[in-house]
Amino acid sequence: MKRIHLALTAFICLLLALPAIIAVTYSSSERTPYLYVGQTRTFLVTVNGDLYSWNNRGVPIAGTDDFAYEPEHIRDNVKVASSNDQHTVIVTRDNELWAHGNNRHGQLGDGTTTDRASPVKIMDGVEYAVTGRNYTVILTTRGEVLVSGQNQYFGLWGSTTNPNAEPGSDDTSILTPVKIMDNVRAISSGGNHVMVIKNNGDLWGWGDNQQGAIGNGTTTDVFEPELIRRNVRSVSTSRSKTVIVDNSGQVWEWGLIGRDQTDFRTESIYTSPRRINGNFESVYAGHGYTMALRNDGGLYMWGTADFAGASDYFFNPERVANRVAFVSAGPQHAVVIDQSGNVLFWARNAHGITDTTLGNQLPRPITIMSNLSLSAPIRGNRQTRPEQPIRQEPDEGYEEIPRGDAMAIPTPSRTLINNREVSFHSYNIGGYNYFKLRDIAYALNGTDSTFNVTWQQHRISVILTLGEAYRPLGGEMLQGNGIQKLATPSDNNMFAVPHGVIGPDVDHSALANYSVSAEAFLIDDYNYFKLRDLSEIVGFHVDWDPQRNVILISTD
Repeated sequence: MKRIHLALTAFICLLLALPAIIAVTYSSSERTPYLYVGQTRTFLVTVNGDLYSWNNRGVPIAGTDDFAYEPEHIRDNVKVASSNDQHTVIVTRDNELWAHGNNRHGQLGDGTTTDRASPVKIMDGVEYAVTGRNYTVILTTRGEVLVSGQNQYFGLWGSTTNPNAEPGSDDTSILTPVKIMDNVRAISSGGNHVMVIKNNGDLWGWGDNQQGAIGNGTTTDVFEPELIRRNVRSVSTSRSKTVIVDNSGQVWEWGLIGRDQTDFRTESIYTSPRRINGNFESVYAGHGYTMALRNDGGLYMWGTADFAGASDYFFNPERVANRVAFVSAGPQHAVVIDQSGNVLFWARNAHGITDTTLGNQLPRPITIMSNLSLSAPIRGNRQTRPEQPIRQEPDEGYEEIPRGDAMAIPTPSRTLINNREVSFHSYNIGGYNYFKLRDIAYALNGTDSTFNVTWQQHRISVILTLGEAYRPLGGEMLQGNGIQKLATPSDNNMFAVPHGVIGPDVDHSALANYSVSAEAFLIDDYNYFKLRDLSEIVGFHVDWDPQRNVILISTD
């Protein structure tokens, strides 16, 4: 266990020490970068539509033991690119699908089995496309899912090369894209299985299920789309694994997963969804590991760190970076774009730059590009959006976070009050900082923003007396243990009353004139309030210094 914690500490230290207080959000009218990490190559599409690629193994630098990772400009006017190392597909901003590479099974979809050294146009009206092992999955602008290539797991009778073939035959091919289903908004492809999310949030899957990657409780291959789960926000697949985020932010995974805590190298098969601790915005499945992103820019990882050259296993999500905007997880490589526009790449140890002082050969992140623009206006391009989600009842046998509850993550940022550092035990919930009410009152006592806190049980109310000296009750400014906690929404009434205006025996009608609203959560029997809500109620200023990773509170 000590080795795991040491590796994690080293990993975090190597990543940018960036704050987790600010979230980057993008509207449907903005274009954002696109990342794809394959077995040997990584693709980056900028907001301007420029497609760059680099070799994941790097190019040896003559006379040294190092490798160079230099992005090569491939073409412009690109929206999406994907490659399984045998064939590559590109979707342009004009919604054209182009493909090149190995075409033995008709995976390019051009009606032939002829390999193509240069891209050929396949069709129009394409929103997104992704490559599988010997096939291509296409999402059209109308929400239709089409496939081409090896027919082993698609269950399409009457395929182009063998009209009498049955499902499971690997010697048949679909040479031109064939429609599988419609009303779809997202697709993801593992080695030989496909998962899609329909407009209503339903998750469907089909394909190779020998290691439980479909998630239907069996290891029987699925030849026709099967409903797996409802209320799904996003999905990511790897070779034999599926990971999803549901509409509540809860993460579930299934398939071939290394979860044996006695031997982190042992991979176990889970045919039904397993809940992962914590709430996340999106997930990225790699081979043997998973990355997940919160809306506060925090990047988490669990699974084996083998892609980074380490030999440790993280059994639960561990925060490994802050201020991350975009992520892609590959077989043994990962790439992120941070909120400053830096493109950071972690290569497999055998080909990456290593720091041997760590003892476990954990590579330093390689900066591929800098100052990348993170958004640009979209003009005229269709955006796919989910419909209103359907309410899903909890699955029997799985632990669910109660509706409305959230995971509270200890805030890593320092806090200065009037340029004096004060040590708080605060939490980040959903991208916002929450502080214990009595800690703020204690720390601001004697300033221009002094206030007292009292509790009236008969009214189930919190009373803030503005301008009155705070009277400590004991237990203020206690430090936590640094672990995440379950936070329950607090529905107490709150009143902010100027000192001396009313007495303790005032009737409720008079008190109601001083009612205020602040978002709050109950954590370990203490009320934690959103810091910015408190600043408006009490009258102090909150700012953020990204260079120093500091929350600034001023009472002047």
